[in-house]
This record gives sequence, structure tokens and C-alpha cells, in this order.
Amino acid sequence: MKKALYSLITQPKTYLYVLTTCITLFAFFVTVIQFGNIVNVLSLDIGLVQKMQAFFSFYISPFDTFSEESLVLFVLSAIVLGFQFSLMRLYAQRMVITKNTSLSFVGVLSVLLGCLACCSSIVFASSAAVLGVTAQTFLPMQGKEFGYIGLGIALLSFFFTLRKYTKPQTC
Repeated sequence: MKKALYSLITQPKTYLYVLTTCITLFAFFVTVIQFGNIVNVLSLDIGLVQKMQAFFSFYISPFDTFSEESLVLFVLSAIVLGFQFSLMRLYAQRMVITKNTSLSFVGVLSVLLGCLACCSSIVFASSAAVLGVTAQTFLPMQGKEFGYIGLGIALLSFFFTLRKYTKPQTC
């Protein structure tokens, strides 16, 4: 397993995947969280340059959108997700090289579900349906524990994918 992890870390494409994933997720979540403010800024009667400056100001300062703790959790989750995507790329290449071109849909889906859980969206949505959104204010960390749970799920998903990469199941 150490050899596979070393081969993952030493490839420059891995860091490209990690960086692309972090930037994409950051842009997506800032847009979703600040959507109302973005619409208000774009509907103002000001010049195009002022609109663009106001629009990009949402993306420049992450502490307007995230707290310190949630930003650290977000960055760690995005890094794990980037490594997960890179590992899936290596796994898919290995499967094609060995002429076993049947990557299972369930395997890819399980990796993606682990990646979605790293942002704790699945855990949060399911708990909000059961507990209600206001009930999460009574939790000890006011819902931030879902970020930690999601990061743990993402790390477990990465570990199981790494194990599957090093020891693929064969008939």
C-alpha cells in the first residue's frame, strides 16, 4: 500500500487534480452560499466594472463565507477528494491496461458517494430530514460535527479505494 501511495504522490497530475478540485469546490460552494448576494449585486444599476469587482470580491475573502474551522475542514475535504479522483484515474488506467475493462458502476458510485460525503452534504441532508434544521442548533458543535464525520467518511473511502488499487479482486 505504501508503494501505491508513493506512486500517487509522485505524479504531477495528482496535484493538478487536487488543485482543480479545490478551486472548483470553493467556487461552487461560495456561489451557492452567497447566491442571494450575488444576484443582488448583479441587479444593481452600476457599471460593468463595479459589478465585476463586487462579484469577484465574494471569492477573494473566504472568511466572509466560512468560519476558520469550517474553512480548514473544507480544504482538507477538498484535498482528500482530489486525491480520491486521482486514485480513481490510476485505478481506471490499471483496469484498462490489464484488459479488464469492466469498471463496475457500483465501484465508481461508491467512490463518488464517499467524495460527496467529504463535504458532509449527504450526512447533513439526511440528518436535516430526520432531526429538522432547527434541531441542529442543539448539537454540541451546532452542526460542525457533520463536517468531521464527512471528512472521516472521505478518508475511509480513500483508504478502501487505495486498498482496492493495491489488491484488486480477481476471479
